[in-house]
Parts: sequence; C-alpha cells; structure tokens
Amino acid sequence: MESIGILLIILGITLVIIAAIIFFIIGVRASGQVKGGGVILIGPIPIIIGSDKEVIKWAILLTIASMLFILAMCILAR
Repeated sequence: MESIGILLIILGITLVIIAAIIFFIIGVRASGQVKGGGVILIGPIPIIIGSDKEVIKWAILLTIASMLFILAMCILAR
C-alpha cells in the first residue's frame, strides 16, 4: 500500500516539472517574456512572490483556495 503512495508522489512531482517546462517554452516562444511566481507555506503563513501584479493576484487566490480545501479536508476527516 505504501508503494502506491510513493508512486503517486513521484508521478505528481514529474507532472509538475513537465508542466513547468512546457509553460516556460510556450511563454518564451509566444512573447519572449516569461511571468512567474510561487508560494511558500511555512505553517499557516504564506510567502507569495511573483514577477508582476497579475501573477501575484493569481497566487493569492490559489493559496486561499488551497488553504480552504485543506481546512475542509481536516474538518471532514474527524
């Protein structure tokens, strides 16, 4: 059973890396400019970085959505 979990983690990481590479290539070819950002969660405190306001806005929205999802899963798991 543990091997399925490890396999899913490896598959997820691989998909994220492939998607990042594809989006990077598409961004460079389309406009020659790449926008990016990210979120680092240290406990419940998010640190949000981005190259412009639009990326930061989306990072904030996705962080809020993911935190609400995690909270809902914790409540439902009781």
